[in-house]
Amino acid sequence: MTQSDFLFRGNLSDIDPDVADLIRHETARQARYLILIPSESTVPLAVREALSSAFHNIYAEGYPLEDTRTMTEDEILDYNARLTEYRRLGDLRYYKGT
Repeated sequence: MTQSDFLFRGNLSDIDPDVADLIRHETARQARYLILIPSESTVPLAVREALSSAFHNIYAEGYPLEDTRTMTEDEILDYNARLTEYRRLGDLRYYKGT
């Protein structure tokens, strides 16, 4: 990694081996002991993987659309239909009735 690479591309163990070592020790500690403190509860590996994905970089605020409460899973996952709704509602020129 060069000094001009501000995105820190590469593995954590290459960029900062001390932090990578601390993470390994903490992972081992959590696996070895039963921790009954709610704020230190164990997160499943799948959740940790999702949190370390590119979705972690996205800022989301608020609640999902009210209509999604009555939709089936297939309707929610119909990305083309959802995309048109998000584009329509995200356009400042769209009349919102106020």
